[in-house]
Amino acid sequence: MEDTFTPTTVPTSHRWPMVNTNEFWGAFWSLLGGTLLSFLLDYALSGLIELPLAATIILGVGLGTMYFVLTQHQVPVANRGIVLLLGKRYRMGPGTGSLDSPKRGLQEGYNWLPLPPPFMTVRNEDVRERKLEFEQMDAYTKEAAIADTDGFCQYVILDPYAFVGAENPVDSLNSMVFQAIRNVIKGMTARSISQADKKHLSELIETELRNSLAEDGNPDGTRWGLYVIGLYIEDARVPALEAAWSSIPREEEEGKAEQIQVSRRMAQVDTIVAKGVDPALALSAAQIEVEKPGAKMNTINIPGLKESLESISAGIGKVLEHFGGGTK
Repeated sequence: MEDTFTPTTVPTSHRWPMVNTNEFWGAFWSLLGGTLLSFLLDYALSGLIELPLAATIILGVGLGTMYFVLTQHQVPVANRGIVLLLGKRYRMGPGTGSLDSPKRGLQEGYNWLPLPPPFMTVRNEDVRERKLEFEQMDAYTKEAAIADTDGFCQYVILDPYAFVGAENPVDSLNSMVFQAIRNVIKGMTARSISQADKKHLSELIETELRNSLAEDGNPDGTRWGLYVIGLYIEDARVPALEAAWSSIPREEEEGKAEQIQVSRRMAQVDTIVAKGVDPALALSAAQIEVEKPGAKMNTINIPGLKESLESISAGIGKVLEHFGGGTK
């Protein structure tokens, strides 16, 4: 059965809340501000015009509603909004604002901003789960052989503010993944890598990755504003070992072919000897036969053959004449 590995999910403490309370408080403060502004206008214009209380309240509700609508921003689905106040990051969104619970941006959908553009704007950041794929990532085994690994590291952006503020966080994660693979592979033999269970190997490398991140003061990559969900090795192989294994059947086939070739030559020699020809001459005739176009075989060393070469050369013509159509 093929190995399967399901990466761990994001811990509940790191998940985004489902309810967006931003709109509620936006409506509340907009209406309150509009109402206070209408009473201030009524007071300022008291010498010129007298407004009934109901009219002042209606004016306040209208001003508040207009401000609430003008300060809306829509964050696309599966995105989070990074609020920029006068071009600088300004933390808003769920959370208390403490180090343990930072405000991590606006949720998807409509969100209310305290100030209208251009004073306050929003940059959207996709926070769906992502894959950092790697192919043929080289690492040395115990025997100093090169092992190639294919797979991916799955992660998700938890804090868009920290993510956009980090310097090349994805490249940094890729370097940490490569280092984790090297640390694990260098402690394994080429044979153990080729026979390793993918799930077990994935867990070993993932554990090494998390330990390295924690030692660097960046548990699970949270300092970069992301969270490493899991790491999966899809394939691990040692090319030199595979090449050695693949050569074994080829050498066996070549040996079988050579044995068949020798058997055929010896059968030809026996046939010629049976007709009363000297064995040395018979061997030479068989040699000439198999060296005709389209046939090839290796020389067979027979004791005494070297001493008989001169006599063999002299008799080759007679043998060919004898088997080629009779005597003249």
